[in-house]
Amino acid sequence: MNNKAQISSEDFELIENYLDGNLDSTSIAKVETRLSQEEDFRINVEEIRDLREGIQRAALKEKLNVFHMDIEKIQPEKNKIHLMYWAIAASISLFILAGIWWATQSTSPQEKIFQSYYHTDPGLISTMSSAGDYEFARGMVDFKLGEYSEAVNRWDKLLADNPSSDTLNYFLGLSYLELDDFQKSKQLLSNVTGTEESYFYKDANWYLGLIRVKEGNFDAAIPLLDASDREESTMLISILEKEVK
Repeated sequence: MNNKAQISSEDFELIENYLDGNLDSTSIAKVETRLSQEEDFRINVEEIRDLREGIQRAALKEKLNVFHMDIEKIQPEKNKIHLMYWAIAASISLFILAGIWWATQSTSPQEKIFQSYYHTDPGLISTMSSAGDYEFARGMVDFKLGEYSEAVNRWDKLLADNPSSDTLNYFLGLSYLELDDFQKSKQLLSNVTGTEESYFYKDANWYLGLIRVKEGNFDAAIPLLDASDREESTMLISILEKEVK
């Protein structure tokens, strides 16, 4: 939110009720009068409306991802049998193509390992419980929609005011990682791995370890991955130890 349109807790609650349709006719008339006369108030209403729509889009995206994962479960039995044969044929073709691709690509071993294990963090539930949460929530919507530059622009400003926030350091680190700014990502994630009490301590170690894998620094990656305590870290560490030897 820009500096010209800061919002009070009272106005935040008023706007929420206005957008939810929870105001009586007198209160609605007062809000609409302010909308026509106060530019800052109008900006606040527009931005909160946009944020709420963004939260809905992010939630829909998550639901669609689950739907796509579960769609096969609701197919009629006959269609499932038909699809099974097509799936087998497609799998064979994909397996052959994947083998050709793997053999012909010049991708480094560490890059292949990184790509096999890296998955974007799903982010936090997009909510907006108070005026103070506005910018962070807006950034989280951007993050969940894959608009990482937008998230960085918002969260960088918040981090300047609260540099010790493990939440901001963690999600900014992941945003820079998605933008291939590995140096900045390492710096921010290292701020989190330095505090074992952090809620994001294990996940920060995981992603920082993957960055080290991508760099080919397996010796540095192994203790980070071990500290992540992830189930898949055991297999990954085993692979890296063989590469080190």
